[in-house]
Amino acid sequence: MHVHAIRDETAGAILDSWEEVDRRHPIAGLRYCLAHAEGISDRNLKRARALGLGLALQDRMLMRASGSAPGWGEEAVERAPPLRRMIELGFPIGGGTDATVVSSINPWTSLWWMVSGRTFGGPRRVAEHRLTREQALGLYTHGSAWFSSEEHLRGRLTGGQLADIAVLSDDYYGVEEDAIPALRSDLTLVGGRIVHASAHFSGVEAEVNPPG
Repeated sequence: MHVHAIRDETAGAILDSWEEVDRRHPIAGLRYCLAHAEGISDRNLKRARALGLGLALQDRMLMRASGSAPGWGEEAVERAPPLRRMIELGFPIGGGTDATVVSSINPWTSLWWMVSGRTFGGPRRVAEHRLTREQALGLYTHGSAWFSSEEHLRGRLTGGQLADIAVLSDDYYGVEEDAIPALRSDLTLVGGRIVHASAHFSGVEAEVNPPG
């Protein structure tokens, strides 16, 4: 079950219901999750963690911070969402964009937002809730795979996982922080098969280590 909860009041109401259900029919292990959770309080984070929930997070505040600040207050927006606290509590977390209705589907813009905390015209997320590049990429890869029960198949460069790989136009770990949104895939493999190749890879074979 995947339920949207932007404000803390909404998260609290959902948790009230799920805690009541959990007393009769335990939900731990069923991979229930809250989506967005920008305004969630530490108290409700702890309640959600006790239920074994996951958190589906997106870069919505990249575009919404300026509009949310008058109602929420700048201090609240600067802590939205509390990414590091969520990681510290041990949540399964999946990164995303909330595209295509309200934002760009570009994952590099979202990763830049997680790392830099910058927004388009609004308050910047405080340093304590900005992520390292490794943490941010982890939420997008093996973190997101948890939500489809595929963490044993996807998201890590290791034996036994599916060969879903992107060869980037530059080094994600080495470029300047503000250059992250400009990264692109020059070569994309899904399940070991090439599904995209730029001019840099125009001569590569159409298939690498084909299944079977």
